[in-house]
Amino acid sequence: MIDKESRSQLAHLLRQLSVGQIANDQFEDQLPRSKDRAVREVIGQAWLLYDDMREHKLVGPSKKDRPEVARWILFLQTDFEYEWPSLPAWLRIIGFMPSILTLGLVWAPYRMWFERQGDCSVWPFLRDEDFKDAKKNPVFMSGAA
Repeated sequence: MIDKESRSQLAHLLRQLSVGQIANDQFEDQLPRSKDRAVREVIGQAWLLYDDMREHKLVGPSKKDRPEVARWILFLQTDFEYEWPSLPAWLRIIGFMPSILTLGLVWAPYRMWFERQGDCSVWPFLRDEDFKDAKKNPVFMSGAA
């Protein structure tokens, strides 16, 4: 299910967050609620960009994060369904304590399986071809809102 309104809202918020126009708390307060898996999964990754223990603005994504955030925004502007597998919430909750106790090693088999499901280098796109197709006509770069 594609929720264009929530995707557009999240893409806009990511742009504002990544260039320091809004603080992390403002970002979180304005996040859309959606049944679109792409929206939920990108929000989960965006949380890793900042420290949520204090309010602050990003100076900008690191050189490593910049292309990744741009790729998330590009994906949100497409009509591609999010095709990566997602862990059910109950499994993430149950796995929380074992993950802490094993320093994340409990998730190693899942990560190895997940990485075989598509091209991780272009996440949230599943395939490099989809990423290349989306780059041919980026919405934000064409002047569209």
